[in-house]
Amino acid sequence: MTRRPPDTLRDTVQITSASKHRPAPHSALVELRQYELRPGQRDVLVELFERELFEPQARTGMSVIGQFADRDDPNRFVWLRGFADMPSRRAALSAFYEGPVWRAHRSAANATIVESDNVLLLRPARSGAGFALDDERPDGSRGVVAATLVHLETANTETAIVEVFESTIAAAIGRHGGQVLGYFVTEPSRNDYPVLPVREGESVVVWFAGFTAASALEAAAAPTRDAVDAALGRLSSIRRVEKLVLLPTRRSLLTGRASPCQGIHDTRDARPTRARKDKRVNTDASTAPAHGLDGRRDFDFLAGPWHVRNRKLRDPLPGQPLDWVEFESDVESRPILGGLGNVDTYYAADFPGRGAFHGLALRLFDPATALWRIWWASSSGGGRLDPPLAGRFTEGQGHFEGDDHVAGHAIKVRFRWSGIMPSSARWEQSFSFDGGRTFELNWVMDFSRTHTAAY
Repeated sequence: MTRRPPDTLRDTVQITSASKHRPAPHSALVELRQYELRPGQRDVLVELFERELFEPQARTGMSVIGQFADRDDPNRFVWLRGFADMPSRRAALSAFYEGPVWRAHRSAANATIVESDNVLLLRPARSGAGFALDDERPDGSRGVVAATLVHLETANTETAIVEVFESTIAAAIGRHGGQVLGYFVTEPSRNDYPVLPVREGESVVVWFAGFTAASALEAAAAPTRDAVDAALGRLSSIRRVEKLVLLPTRRSLLTGRASPCQGIHDTRDARPTRARKDKRVNTDASTAPAHGLDGRRDFDFLAGPWHVRNRKLRDPLPGQPLDWVEFESDVESRPILGGLGNVDTYYAADFPGRGAFHGLALRLFDPATALWRIWWASSSGGGRLDPPLAGRFTEGQGHFEGDDHVAGHAIKVRFRWSGIMPSSARWEQSFSFDGGRTFELNWVMDFSRTHTAAY
């Protein structure tokens, strides 16, 4: 049975004012909303939405990103809206759906809708992956937007899918006349405005590609489909792939001609820290590379101060609810021992459940084995260094593993560094409670450089 909130359209859009033709990042949170409509009612809903509901939603602080007709389903309306964060999302939804404008038009809007609970809450896959939109809607042709939704078995494989997209699929889109408008993963936060349902507990990777005309999309359809199938066919964690061809409405900010997102440009411009085909950790000293190519400079990118957005499971033990918390922190990294190591100092003013929190990471490089070892200590750990993790960088990504205990459980710990750019990077921590057969992601840090420091 379709759930139907008592007072909702699930539609929102933003009007922005100001600077002319300057692409700007839009929204740390994005809702992708797909509505099943009664036959013949899509034009009715679009006209009502853009005439009566557009500006009032924007005034609450929502970002109305795009509205679309589904080319292949005449009874589907798709739209996107954005928010700065979860608290502002709840405030904006409350202001609109509990306000006079929605009360005046909800009956007419809901009369067009059969089902409106097909909603995904997303966040940019990494820094620069969100939409970069002009403040003014383009005149003339609006082109076509192709959306691909990759539904996953677990959230643990999101990063792997994103990296396949960045390294293979995005290039195929560009080669065949399209451009990547944005790419996103599931936002794990609990839906704190439950009157508007969201598909919680699902894991997806979603990308949007723009084409200047339907003919350009048709020309690119077969080769890009082949590239997607070839890239994703190697991965067993995919439940299904959903594809939408979206025709922007008259007032849609996102169109097939919108500016590409910055993330793909950053990825193409990035220089891997070190390219190495062997992804296994080889501890044989006789195979260690020559000095200067052995990996001792792999952490050079980290030197200096950073601001960090943290997402962490409140309780990573098996069987506990997936309660993700978010908080901010600062990190500063300094090289030591003439480049054979580095030290990070970590500070969070309000670490969930702990208040002010200090941490320290110590990394040391062994030239004989070309391995890094990493130790961690924190103000909550009694001044004790945790057991080390060992590993190295391969093809620009850092992979490190070790053994530890948590709450009486013997675990394996995995660190991963990815998305390394001059001004951004991502660190992830996962635990395995079954001897390394499976790992569960429990902490993500997205690094943004605050300024450049010389050491």
